[in-house]
Amino acid sequence: MTTLLASKLSYGALIFLLSGSGIVSPVPEELTLVTAGYFVAGGFMDPYYVIAIGIFSILLGDSILFFLAKAGSRYAHNVHAKLIRYGLENTWIFAPNHPLRAVFILRFFTGLRMISPVFAGFNEATWAGFLVTDLAALLIYVPLLVYLGAFFHDSFLKFIATFELLRHVIFWSMIAFVGGEVAFMHPAVRRAIAKYFARKPEEHE
Repeated sequence: MTTLLASKLSYGALIFLLSGSGIVSPVPEELTLVTAGYFVAGGFMDPYYVIAIGIFSILLGDSILFFLAKAGSRYAHNVHAKLIRYGLENTWIFAPNHPLRAVFILRFFTGLRMISPVFAGFNEATWAGFLVTDLAALLIYVPLLVYLGAFFHDSFLKFIATFELLRHVIFWSMIAFVGGEVAFMHPAVRRAIAKYFARKPEEHE
């Protein structure tokens, strides 16, 4: 009876943490899914329920962000304004004419989940297209993280420490990549590069 109650409370917490991640919950969804995998390995949660609830909950949270953008909410405007301010809409990932590209790619980069639904909503993506794209990424993302938590069950605390380090490395690598693309796209940088290559061969020596 105690195990059953704990399991139900865990599923409820899973829905709250994943649907509210980045909105009302400060816990990263990656950490929540890995921890759920740990409970799966311990026999406290069913893996199929965890994966199904995980996908549903994240889709719910992402859809809320998507419709906040569609409705033109202040929260969504603030997120979108940062994209424009930093020139991210000039990058390959954030191309306004391909808004669903960011939805799929950013799913695998920690800390950037909340940006892509807002971006897609502001750039006239359909909800059906958004759901299909997000679902395609989640069908890979959610089972993978649950599996990692279950696989490293015996050394969970050590794995969490390593995972958190890797999570931050991936985040800052992505920031560096996008930042480099933004810098390259800046008119002043492109003019300087064009001027350099336009010089005569002997001037390069």
